Amino acid sequence: MPTDGIPNPYQRGKAIICPSCEEKLTKNVEAKEHLMQHPEWEIEDRWKECFHQCGLCDYYSIQKVNILSHMKSKH
Repeated sequence: MPTDGIPNPYQRGKAIICPSCEEKLTKNVEAKEHLMQHPEWEIEDRWKECFHQCGLCDYYSIQKVNILSHMKSKH
């Protein structure tokens, strides 16, 4: 994934979310509420980690990728 200007989100395997991702997650209320219904996904860590690991913070707003479909199919 591209890392230009994006800090490494990992410290010993724990995802650290970057401010731009935090903003997008905060605004994406519908997706967040849906994810809250799936505790098996370990919501906070998996959601934030996926956002970085899969590069969603780079092209989320550009390609309007469906986060929920992505999470279900890739994770």
